[in-house]
Amino acid sequence: MARKKISNQVPSFDELIIPTVKALVELGGSGSNEEINTKVYELHNISDEIINIPHGENGTVSEVDYRLAWSKTYLKKFGLLENSSRGIWSLINTAVDISTLDSFEIVKYVREQDKNNKQNKKMSKSSEELIQETKNEVDYSEEWKEKLLNILYNILILDKIMDT
Repeated sequence: MARKKISNQVPSFDELIIPTVKALVELGGSGSNEEINTKVYELHNISDEIINIPHGENGTVSEVDYRLAWSKTYLKKFGLLENSSRGIWSLINTAVDISTLDSFEIVKYVREQDKNNKQNKKMSKSSEELIQETKNEVDYSEEWKEKLLNILYNILILDKIMDT
């Protein structure tokens, strides 16, 4: 029961979005996951007790680090971060004005984009199905042409046989 109570004290990923940007600014615009996470712990005053709460059953990563990973993903999808190599993140614009950032708006924007991407995939799948149906109809139309040619060919052969 105590673990659950402590777990509720872990900042949510959206609460960690702005501290993540602040950490990157303080780190000079880029850093490794470990450097960024450590700086966020410091900026957000996250206690060791909270930092050591494992995520899930395996506990290979802490809950805070897991949520920080989501924060970075949202910032990347929003267009503020990039990760040029595994585990290294950098601000796209190092002159970002943190005071103008709103984590609620970032989350809202990313979720809308994801929703639109899913709808586009559904639409493109529907288009692919339509193309396949059309292809099947074309195949069918080619089939009747082939049958007609066979009938005409047979008539021609029959006519030649009758003439001889």
